[in-house]
Amino acid sequence: MSRRQLERLLQRYKVQGAAGLLSRKRGRPSNHQLPAGLAEQAIALIRRFYADFGPTLAAEKLCELHGVVLGKETVRQLMIAAGLWVPRRQRTAPVHQPRSRCSCLGELGQIDGCEHAWYEDRAPPRTPLVFVDGATSWLMQLYFAPTETTFAYFEALRVYLGCHGKPMALYSDKDSIFSSHT
Repeated sequence: MSRRQLERLLQRYKVQGAAGLLSRKRGRPSNHQLPAGLAEQAIALIRRFYADFGPTLAAEKLCELHGVVLGKETVRQLMIAAGLWVPRRQRTAPVHQPRSRCSCLGELGQIDGCEHAWYEDRAPPRTPLVFVDGATSWLMQLYFAPTETTFAYFEALRVYLGCHGKPMALYSDKDSIFSSHT
């Protein structure tokens, strides 16, 4: 509290007593209050058009397309109160069901790779392409390739098939080399 404010309060105390120390805004609406009906209008628009939007994008679209100007934090609080948005801290973590182990050796081959400077500065970085058995978690094949590409996996698979035969299935992560982006 500043010295000037303290002196003002002291003057009011001398004139009015303890009642002079009460806030003069008491019983009056807040300056930050939304105009009557604006919150209901915003929630109705969000429910109708933007129920699957986050608060920031919803606030932008309300302003851009409907002329309803609200801050993103205000929209976030309105959406939370209406049950249209769950705050990050209250979200439950997604449950990932662990894949059960296979029953036989060679039934499922798990494949993965990661680039790393295995040889430090003595040679360029290499990517080990790893084949792990789904039943025993044994390392079945390790193939060093220049980079993790589809063709490198084909070459590693050729070597794997020559050593261990054909697995019933191969399982990989969702890396971009295994999907087409056309």
